[in-house]
Amino acid sequence: GGARGGEPYLAAHNMLLAHALAAARLRKMQAARPTDQRALISLGVHADWREALSGSEADADAAQRSMAFTLGWMAAPLYTGAYPPAMRAALGDALPSFTAEQAALLRNSSDFFALQHYSTLMVSRPNATFPPLPETSFYAAEGVRWHSTRGARKNSLGWDIAPFGLYKLLKHIDETYQPRGGIVITESGFPSRGDDAAPHEATRDTARVCYLKRYLQAVHRAMGEGVPVRGYF
Repeated sequence: GGARGGEPYLAAHNMLLAHALAAARLRKMQAARPTDQRALISLGVHADWREALSGSEADADAAQRSMAFTLGWMAAPLYTGAYPPAMRAALGDALPSFTAEQAALLRNSSDFFALQHYSTLMVSRPNATFPPLPETSFYAAEGVRWHSTRGARKNSLGWDIAPFGLYKLLKHIDETYQPRGGIVITESGFPSRGDDAAPHEATRDTARVCYLKRYLQAVHRAMGEGVPVRGYF
C-alpha cells in the first residue's frame, strides 16, 4: 500500500511482459497468413489528461510528471522499452526494470495505440495552500496536487467533462510515441445514474448526446491536425 509500495508496479510489469510475449507468439503463429488476414493486437492504456494549473514552470513540470504516471507508465514501455524517467526518479527500486531482451519484445508490440479516456484534471506543484496527497495514497508518488478542471461540469461519478483534454492527449500521444497503426479510442463515454429511469425519461439523454458531440469534435480537431485516429468506440 501507499505511494511507493511495489506490488501494483510489479503486477503491471508482469502484465506488460505477458502482453509482449503474447504478441510475439501471435505474430509467429500467423506469419504465413496474408497480411489482410492477420489479427491485430494491442494493450489498452488508460489515461486522463493533466493540465497545468498555472503558467508557472513548477506547475508545468508537475503536469508532465503526472502524465508520466498516468500515460507513460504503460505507454512508454510499449514504445520505448523502458519506464518514464520521472517514475524511476520517484519510485527507485519499487519500480521493476526490463532486461534488454524484454525491452526488445515490448517495443512496438502493439499494432495500434489503444486508448481509454474519460476525463481531465488540473495539476500543480504542492505548496502551503495546496498540500500534497497523503502518503497513504497510491498516487502520492507523483508529487503533485490535483484540481478540478476550471469551468467543467461533472458526470455522475464526479469526473470532469473536458473535451479539450482528449484533443491535447491525442496530440501528445502522436507526438511522443508516433504509434504505428494510429490511435483507436477503445473506451470512453458518459456514466450516468439513469438506469432506473422510466423509458420516456431515459430517451431524453441530452447530457450523453452533448458529451459525445463535444468529444467527437475534439477528435475531429485532432484528426484535422494530422493525428491518425482510426476509431472511437
